[in-house]
Amino acid sequence: MAGAAAGPDLVGERGVGAGSSGVPVAEIGAEVDLSVATVKTYVSRVLTKLELTNRVQVALLVHDARLTGER
Repeated sequence: MAGAAAGPDLVGERGVGAGSSGVPVAEIGAEVDLSVATVKTYVSRVLTKLELTNRVQVALLVHDARLTGER
């Protein structure tokens, strides 16, 4: 059952991580229909998993991956 719970988290983390730089957490939450607390949790998980320290680094990583065609 743990795998089922991980799926939505990963999807949310990807969505939040992909568009989070420079946008207020409340605005991200409203856009993806999540609470501010959930968005903060997802952002924190993305930073931890990628060993980054802030949302700007996530945005740069996503931008660079899009330029090189990586997914």
